[in-house]
Amino acid sequence: MQTGGERFERRLVRTGLRDGEYVGIEDGLALGERVVSRGAYLAHLAAAPRRTPATATRTEGADMIADLIRWSLKDRLFVLAAAVLLLGYGIHRAIEMPVDVFPDLTAPTVTVLAEAPGLAPTEMETLVTIPIETALNGAAGVRRIRSSTAIGSAIVWVEFDWGAEIYRARQIVAEKLQTARASLPPEVPSPVLAPVTSIMGEVMYVALRSEGGADQHDLMTLKTLADWTLRRQLLAVPGVAQVIPTGGRHANTRCCSTR
Repeated sequence: MQTGGERFERRLVRTGLRDGEYVGIEDGLALGERVVSRGAYLAHLAAAPRRTPATATRTEGADMIADLIRWSLKDRLFVLAAAVLLLGYGIHRAIEMPVDVFPDLTAPTVTVLAEAPGLAPTEMETLVTIPIETALNGAAGVRRIRSSTAIGSAIVWVEFDWGAEIYRARQIVAEKLQTARASLPPEVPSPVLAPVTSIMGEVMYVALRSEGGADQHDLMTLKTLADWTLRRQLLAVPGVAQVIPTGGRHANTRCCSTR
């Protein structure tokens, strides 16, 4: 440091952050004093070190972290107690949390079953499926309707909003089916509601076929066996809520009078 004229003295200073060619002096110099660096250049102490916005942000972030660490070390008992409490609460919540291997991720759904023996899939869709869907579209709380049509049968899934009570939803669907009955052909039986199940429960498809071919058991015989024997045996198994036979041919009886 220059003390006067050509006289200089050595003084220790504490430097701060460096920003390019500028170095911040935090302690050891006063405003207006002149210093010499390496005996070659004179430096004037400014009113405040030059700091860019990025440097200021980093400095404030570092100061905040340093204060947090300093407070944690000072009040270590409080920090340890808070950590133990959070750990205990986490363990308690983990133990009390319900666990399901196959959680039900489907919205409340009501399944409608309709049968019309002898109708082709296109006729079944035009005469049965579409009238049912049209009647159910205006039901309160319905978010989506899906259907599947096969030979002589149709399945309509009516999905309600999340949180809807399933039995109230079934009541709404049953009321809408009463209005749809007038649009169905007279020979078609009234649609029915399937039991309360989830789509996650569809776990098995069983095919019934004859090893001897059509010569030993035709489609009508297999359909009769599936409807009146196999279906009843499967429904008697604990845990089975619904069995839907599809395909095959239905037996028809015709009475002709000769008089």
